[in-house]
Amino acid sequence: MGLDDRSHDEDALSTTSSDTHEPAFHEEHMQASVRDMTVRDSISAMAVSRSHVALGMQSGMMYIVSLEGHLEKGFRFHTAPILDLVFDATGEFVASAGMDGIAAIASLTTSEQYQFDARRPLRVIRLEPHFASRSSRAFVCGGMSGVLTYREKRWFGHRDVVLHSDEGPIWALAWRGRWLAWANDRGVRVAHAQTHEMITLMPTPDDAPRPELARCTLAWRDASTLVVAHGDRITIARICEASDSHFVEVTDILQLDCLVAGMACTPQSMFILACVEYDDGVAPELRCVSWQGEELSSDALDMQRSRCMNDWHMCMAQEVRYDPLRQHDMRRPVLYVASPRQLSVLRPRDERDHIAWLLARRAYRQALEALEALGSAPAAALGYDVAAIGREYLWYLMEERGAYAEAAALMPLLLRTDRGAWDTFVCCYLERHQVDAILPHIPTQDPQLSEMVYDLVLVHLLQHDPTRLLATLRAWPSHIYSKQAVAAAIGDHARNSRTLLECLAQLYMAAHQPGKALTYYMRLRDPCVFDLIREYDLLIDVQHHIGTLVELDQECAGSTEPRSSALMPLLVPYTHSIPIQRAMAQLEPYPWYAYLYLDALYERDPSLVTHYAMDLLRLYCRFDYARLMPFLRTMSSAYSLKDAYDVCETYSYVPEMVFLRGRTGDVVGALQLILERLQHVDMALDFVRQQDDAELWDTLLAYSQDKPAYIRGLLEQASGEIDPVRIIRPIQDGLEIPGLRPSLIKIFHNFHAQHALLGVGLAVLQRDAYERLAEYDTACQAALVCDARTLCTVCLQPLLAAAVPIVLFLCRLHAAHLTCVASASMPPLPPAVFAPVHETTTQQYRRTRATTDLTRSPGRIAQERADRRAWLYARQARRLVRGCPACAEAQRDRLAD
Repeated sequence: MGLDDRSHDEDALSTTSSDTHEPAFHEEHMQASVRDMTVRDSISAMAVSRSHVALGMQSGMMYIVSLEGHLEKGFRFHTAPILDLVFDATGEFVASAGMDGIAAIASLTTSEQYQFDARRPLRVIRLEPHFASRSSRAFVCGGMSGVLTYREKRWFGHRDVVLHSDEGPIWALAWRGRWLAWANDRGVRVAHAQTHEMITLMPTPDDAPRPELARCTLAWRDASTLVVAHGDRITIARICEASDSHFVEVTDILQLDCLVAGMACTPQSMFILACVEYDDGVAPELRCVSWQGEELSSDALDMQRSRCMNDWHMCMAQEVRYDPLRQHDMRRPVLYVASPRQLSVLRPRDERDHIAWLLARRAYRQALEALEALGSAPAAALGYDVAAIGREYLWYLMEERGAYAEAAALMPLLLRTDRGAWDTFVCCYLERHQVDAILPHIPTQDPQLSEMVYDLVLVHLLQHDPTRLLATLRAWPSHIYSKQAVAAAIGDHARNSRTLLECLAQLYMAAHQPGKALTYYMRLRDPCVFDLIREYDLLIDVQHHIGTLVELDQECAGSTEPRSSALMPLLVPYTHSIPIQRAMAQLEPYPWYAYLYLDALYERDPSLVTHYAMDLLRLYCRFDYARLMPFLRTMSSAYSLKDAYDVCETYSYVPEMVFLRGRTGDVVGALQLILERLQHVDMALDFVRQQDDAELWDTLLAYSQDKPAYIRGLLEQASGEIDPVRIIRPIQDGLEIPGLRPSLIKIFHNFHAQHALLGVGLAVLQRDAYERLAEYDTACQAALVCDARTLCTVCLQPLLAAAVPIVLFLCRLHAAHLTCVASASMPPLPPAVFAPVHETTTQQYRRTRATTDLTRSPGRIAQERADRRAWLYARQARRLVRGCPACAEAQRDRLAD
């Protein structure tokens, strides 16, 4: 849960005083049979075992009741008040000592009983350890006679042994193991139980109250540590063992601010029944004190006050109970405190009691923190419903403290995922008009409340706080409430409220109806309109509201002519959604936006503005002169040259007028505009050069005859296109031309520079030719490396493998067998001799050669062979003249590419 200290007042949750101290023990009055007993009689003595409680009455009756207070047995051994009771270690035998001098022992399980008459009032009695299992049935008793008697069973009766006498009445007695301790008027004596050897006397303090008013109390902490309480002083003594004897050493003395009426010891601490004196009697308190004397707890008992401190009795027993937290049996002390009319059972408070005490005082926060520390499973094992306690805490904060904000802040921790509880509390806050307190804490998931609850909250905000309604609609997921119902409710109140219009827009966006939301955003002049149109492709929805979008764009930009527009990226790419004609019709009152629109279309695709070329031309003239000339050049076929000329003339854009006259073919008129209106020599020269018309050159020369600036400009810039003589000759005598001399010098300088440049170029060309020729000669004279791995360029076989002539080409890269080079130049075969049809041409040739060889003489044959070799060498020579076949083939491939 993680409950924090959310307010400084949280510690005052209890309806009681802030000083209320939680008791350390859970007190419970034993009822049932005990209540009936105390109505008729008074309790004078008490003893407790593991399963029973023995009560001695003023009437002499002894009752044995269960731990729940139900009567099980009753004994009538005495005729006077019973002054002491004791159980043996097993709880099977109970012994009593009475004012009538009777000492009685009875078994609770058998009929075994013993009675002894001391003839003087007995105040104390104790049974020997392991009484039930020993045949001696020994016990010790004493009283007003001052005689402490040890009595045991023998074969022929009982034997009495006087342990001590003559020091006043015996007021207290304690037996533990082998040690026996008793208190009389002189003090406390300790003796060995078997040998009856007396080892010490601890004197009674001088300021101790009289035993008749506040008796001495003895208790054993362990087998060798005795605790003695005299009035308001507690003495702790330890029995020590020497080589051949024992002695008692006082280890600590504790001084209290109260009188001790009873005492019980545990290894960790001791429980003291403290009596505080008041005017109307003595009131008991149960205190837990450590062995160092530190008071650990102090609980005032809810019991009737008594006139005498000796009327109070306290006993301790060990109780075995199941611990739901540890999930096994646990032993813990249980204290029984008796007054004459009451019997109370006190158990150390556990977590269950602690939480119950907090809840009883409405300390819900502390209780919830304690349960959180335990965990959910242990808390359930203790029987506590954390969720129910949390709801009770919330109702307490709301109903009794009016802390609605504090309760709302705790709801996520206390209600968790309880949807029904959330619905209940939210509706309660609505009824009490405390929605502002709970609104930040209303969950929208885990759990998700009913749709009706969310609708009620939104309607409440609509009626009381529209601003928070808008913030809530933005924060809540749209699926948790009824969008249509809420939108209808808001629509009835919207009118001209900007906040409610935003709410409607938000609702329609949540309902996935951006088209409807766009209508309200446009009414609100919200800059998100453009993003909305782009994201949801809502151009069709605004195709008739472009003027409104223009005005919104102007407001966002803070200018009527913004350089960057959020509207143009929506209109230009989507001409299929908003046709250009429709857009232009609505942009007509906004010429700047018409310019931006047509200019963007022109950049995207010039064909899109064909029908609006004149409009764009006028807009360029008005808003973007730099783009006018490129537009005139690019779109010359889309506009009327005459209308364009008129527009440019209106704005006195002479360069554009020159261009337009040139497009109409009136180059002379265009040149006249340059010369007369612009009077720009360079521009006139550029125009004439572009037209490359001799008539224009004549016109320019004629116009320049009496204008020194034009003459000088022609000399400086046009001397390369026309003969300078034509420029100089028409100059009238006496015409003063400023800067003429530098111009002439520049002409001559340019002529000489051109002549020198040509000479240098010729020298460079000749030098390169000589260098290439030298490289060629060197290459022809260089050696060609040839080894066994060198291949023939033609047949790709090793060049040196056969004893045939080798040809080395001047490319210095290739070599080939002579026979391979000449194979492609073999002479054609002689014409075939006609032969029978069944003979092939080759067969006919061979047959003819064979026949001829038979008829020729040897001399003729040798001559023919020599002629043939000569002819073959000639053919090879012609072939070799053609150069390297590999390089020739590569050249053919390059030419083919």
